[in-house]
Amino acid sequence: NTQNYLKTKRAGRWNWSGFVQVSKHVIQDSGSTSQIIISDSGEALIFDCGIELTPERLKEAKRKFGFKNISVIIPSHWHYDHVDGIPDMAEQEGAEVWVWEGLVEHLEYPDHFITTCWTEKSIHPDRILLEGESFQWNEYSFKVYHHPVHMEEQMALKAEVDRITFYMVADGTRLSSF
Repeated sequence: NTQNYLKTKRAGRWNWSGFVQVSKHVIQDSGSTSQIIISDSGEALIFDCGIELTPERLKEAKRKFGFKNISVIIPSHWHYDHVDGIPDMAEQEGAEVWVWEGLVEHLEYPDHFITTCWTEKSIHPDRILLEGESFQWNEYSFKVYHHPVHMEEQMALKAEVDRITFYMVADGTRLSSF
C-alpha cells in the first residue's frame, strides 16, 4: 500500500563512506553493508557484516553512537560482502549469529554452491530464524521475510525501532513481500 510505504524509512547507502544516523537507534554504515540497531542496554544488532566492518570502524561506531558490544549478527544473503566479517566479528564481540532458514546451508557449506561472489568461510548459526517468524530483541520487534530480489537465498527484516518501521533489505529494494 503506497500510503504505508511513504510513512516508512529505509536504511540504505547514501554517502558510501561514513555512518548515517537514520534514527536515534538505527545507523547505516555507508562504508560497509552493515546496518546497526542499538538497544538502550548498549548492545547492538548488526544486519550484514562484510569484511569492510573492520575492528577500527567498529571502534569508531561505538565511540560515535555509544554502544558497548554487538550481541547479534544477522546476514541477509551469502555474498562475501555481507558475510565475510561475521566469524571474526562474532568471536571478537561474543555475538550470536542468527540465520534465516533458507540461508543456513549456503553459509555452513559455501563450497557446495557456485557463484562469483562466494565466501570460503563456513558460518554456523546460533539460532535459525524461520520464514515469517516474529521475534523480539531487547526492546525492538522484528519479522523475517524471504526476499529474493538480489538472489534466491536472501532474507529481509522488518524492524520496529523508534516508532518507525524499517525494512532491512540489503541488495534489493522491492518491498512487495512486506
